[in-house]
Amino acid sequence: DMDAFKDIAVVSIRDDTAAYLARLRDVLGDETATCLSLQRNPLCYGYTAASFALRFLCPVSCGCGSLDDGIIMDTNGYCPDGALDQIESWIEAMPCVDNSSALQNIGALRASNLDLGGSCAEISKAEPWCKKTSVAAFCPVSCGCSDNSHPFCPPSCQ
Repeated sequence: DMDAFKDIAVVSIRDDTAAYLARLRDVLGDETATCLSLQRNPLCYGYTAASFALRFLCPVSCGCGSLDDGIIMDTNGYCPDGALDQIESWIEAMPCVDNSSALQNIGALRASNLDLGGSCAEISKAEPWCKKTSVAAFCPVSCGCSDNSHPFCPPSCQ
């Protein structure tokens, strides 16, 4: 349900968001934090309880439904319904060609220690990027999408 896919820990005059915002601020230890302060934050990509909470509370700001933000598939379980549907609709339209310049925008790669100047061929050799992130959508040739069915491979490769 795409209506459920939105940040819920937001500053609002509505009372129903106050508890979510309080939980977000508690998790971060910052009384001024909002979902907007999490955009492109490495905490969104982790495997900790705090990272899971952040993706639940602020899925849009943490990039749950974005190919560019590159949420790792096995962490996506804490993203709300609608996140994967949104990603799948973008992948449907992607060509089966490598686009190394797009790697600079993938949040999970930025949060890692990989050299972001690398090409699709270089980054595809490092596990688990092709199998568990949106790298396969941007580097389908190097990730072997014509021979594999990684979750983010464009259908145009099959």
